[in-house]
Amino acid sequence: MEKLYRRYPDDHEAAAFYAFALKDSDRDDDPRQPKRKEAAAILEKLFLLEPNHPGIAHYLIHTYDYPGMAELGLPAARRYVEIAPSAPHALHMPSHIFARLGLLQEDIYSNLASVAASRNSAATHMSDEGHQYHAMEFLMYAYLQCGREAEAQRLIEEVRSLPKMKNMYGADFDPQLCALTSFSAAYALELHRWT
Repeated sequence: MEKLYRRYPDDHEAAAFYAFALKDSDRDDDPRQPKRKEAAAILEKLFLLEPNHPGIAHYLIHTYDYPGMAELGLPAARRYVEIAPSAPHALHMPSHIFARLGLLQEDIYSNLASVAASRNSAATHMSDEGHQYHAMEFLMYAYLQCGREAEAQRLIEEVRSLPKMKNMYGADFDPQLCALTSFSAAYALELHRWT
């Protein structure tokens, strides 16, 4: 990707893909994260040139979804919702930044919109209804962090009532079973219900 980026410096797609490849190139135990910062610099320049490019906003959010960097991702997070207001994943992605910054009500709104868009997948012919489980995972976290226990419990019951569907990646695991297990565990652990 670096060769492609260097060979075609005016190609914004090549630059975005190169930055996306860079963002996870640092060692996890290196707090400096130089490659992630290099990716951010490339993406920020692109974001100024193409503020409506969904891939650039998406990659910026992923790049800044890291301790100590999330605040820098807030402009891209808020912009992404406007760029792709009916795409379930685009509606969810800002919550990666909102959750890190403790903007829990924005996290909730983001994921409620994502769930609604996922359920509208038949109308949009996107076949991405399984994405709602990922958004619900963030909802569960936000509800529990806000002390909204009843809404967290209702979310678990809602998951029980959902029809069978593929997960957001295809068919490699049952998203309902996974959600019931992890949401129930999170509920018990966060509320210190050790028994």
